Amino acid sequence: MKFKAKIKNIMFSIIDFLFRGYFTYWIRPKYPSKIKTVPAYFDDDVIIVMQGPFIKKNNFTLENLRYYRKIFPNTIIILSIWNDCSDYDLKTINKIEKVYVVLNEKPNKIGRANLNLQITNTISGINKAIELGAKYICKCRTDQRMYNKYSLLYMKNMVQKFPVEITDVAKGRIVACSLGTFSERLYNICDMVIFGYSEDVKLYFDVPLDLNCGGNPNDYLDPIEYAKIRPGEIYFSTNYIEKCGFDLKWSFEDSDYYRNKLFCIIDFESIDLFWGKYTKKEYIWKKYSEYIHKRVTHMDWLIEQ
Repeated sequence: MKFKAKIKNIMFSIIDFLFRGYFTYWIRPKYPSKIKTVPAYFDDDVIIVMQGPFIKKNNFTLENLRYYRKIFPNTIIILSIWNDCSDYDLKTINKIEKVYVVLNEKPNKIGRANLNLQITNTISGINKAIELGAKYICKCRTDQRMYNKYSLLYMKNMVQKFPVEITDVAKGRIVACSLGTFSERLYNICDMVIFGYSEDVKLYFDVPLDLNCGGNPNDYLDPIEYAKIRPGEIYFSTNYIEKCGFDLKWSFEDSDYYRNKLFCIIDFESIDLFWGKYTKKEYIWKKYSEYIHKRVTHMDWLIEQ
């Protein structure tokens, strides 16, 4: 056994002993130039809308564009960011093929949990995608990266294999990931990665700006009262359910029903989604006992179909 491997085994054994568990780890490459892979070729009817601030640390957003161009060579990418992006960064971005930059002015009021920021640069990116003829849109963030080269094909297949059956307003289901979809919060659909027919994705994010400018409500409020305030991602999902022609009953049964019938929940692991904003912990909320913040997994969603 090589010396480095022996050191790692000793270190992991110590961690196992201290935490009385089994320690595992995973390292993702930072830069696409370090990745040797064959691109995933499929129909070029999906457009990626990447929204948020331009992340300069480790050139994260720029490397996102380069990586997506490498694994999704036929896919148009729209980068919807703020108009404070430097000329140097814009010049560098413009050298990447099939990338369109949409510059946005920040709204005067950012809303709770930066909700108005997301509404503003998401909907402008979606409008550009529709202008360019997108059949499907994958909305994602500038501070996250999907490493799985089959991510777009996988989500597209989910839309096709699980048609929406309870409304004529939506053309298909909205695909969302499990990372921030929690069972104990009513109408809680993670809005980090959203995939669907372009008309449906626009319907989902085309909402009025949030006029409430305080922070997120306390998580320990009654879950029904919490949901009625419509904080964060709940603002999008509840507006969408109502647009599809339904009245909200503000109950767990009602919430589960629309999550299962209007949406398709996929595991964030299946698209190898990386998000290093708050922690390096791979499974942020995963535990092996009863706990708050239980993720709704694809298995959970599929069992209830």
